[in-house]
Amino acid sequence: MTRRLIVLAVLVAALVAADRALQSAQSARRAESVRIAAFAPALADAEALAAVRVETGAGESWLYGRKQGQWRCLTWRGALADGDALMALVSAITDAVGVPLSERPADPTDFGLDTPGSFTVTLHGPKAARLDPAQDRLLAVDLGATLANGAGCFARRHGETAVWSIDTVPASGLQREPGARIPPLVERRLVPASWPGLPVRIQTARVEHAGREPFELRLEEREISDEEYLAGRPPFEWVLVRRDIPEECAELLALYFAQHVLEARWTGLADPVLADHLGLDRPRAKLTLLSGEAEPFELILGAKLPGGVSAVWLPATQQLCEIPPNEEALLFPTEDAFAVSATLNPWER
Repeated sequence: MTRRLIVLAVLVAALVAADRALQSAQSARRAESVRIAAFAPALADAEALAAVRVETGAGESWLYGRKQGQWRCLTWRGALADGDALMALVSAITDAVGVPLSERPADPTDFGLDTPGSFTVTLHGPKAARLDPAQDRLLAVDLGATLANGAGCFARRHGETAVWSIDTVPASGLQREPGARIPPLVERRLVPASWPGLPVRIQTARVEHAGREPFELRLEEREISDEEYLAGRPPFEWVLVRRDIPEECAELLALYFAQHVLEARWTGLADPVLADHLGLDRPRAKLTLLSGEAEPFELILGAKLPGGVSAVWLPATQQLCEIPPNEEALLFPTEDAFAVSATLNPWER
């Protein structure tokens, strides 16, 4: 009896060992089948990237490329592009890793692919053609639905059938409001985020009005005591300058104004040809921004466009930007707005 129990125990142990070995082999095979890998093949020469094409499943298409050192939407009024957002899109594709889920899915739309809400992004070399997505193509991918946890999306290498789950959401910066007419990735701020690229972006704002003396708002250093420093008083102050004579002003209003100028957005772009007919040589108003050794940035308010639309000309970007009518007074205020006694803050939201 004892011998039978020993034999039975040995058999059970052998079966358990064999089962564990089988499970280990199956796990290894499963791990092999779902091995995380780079989604997109590495670009042979990252510096060869010269253009980015974005296409929607609904048939819209935009091509972005460099022009005179600036990224622009080449197929929509030459609009200045948001270079940071554009590079974030490229990195989200080229740096993505993931897992192939299905080599031949029965219905790609189950993954949000081949739908009106999907995107195809193509990276091009310097010979990219506006109307030919295949010309000088370095890489192309299709982007589908976002994963349920929001931490990735479904994607496919363009021209292949395998659907991947990747760890980035490249299309997050491509979404627009329904019916929007302005392409994604376009720089909507009047003063681009790239100007001037310094921590303190506006050090002087010079405002000129036709028929009035110009004035400046200057950010100047000031000496403060240790007690003032500990109390949170900043070591700088805004002063209003007329005829090179600095005077006290409502600092908080100057701060709000400077911040508004950096955040102000245009509502549309007019044909730059119209700029020649707006009397920009004798403008209604002009705002010049200075910061460090950066080139001055000018916003020029000429005559209104046909239909009474307000617009400002930006020489640095060569864009004629449409703005809401109330924006004129916010971008081109008079010195009275910064009087010490001023209580109205038109820039507060």
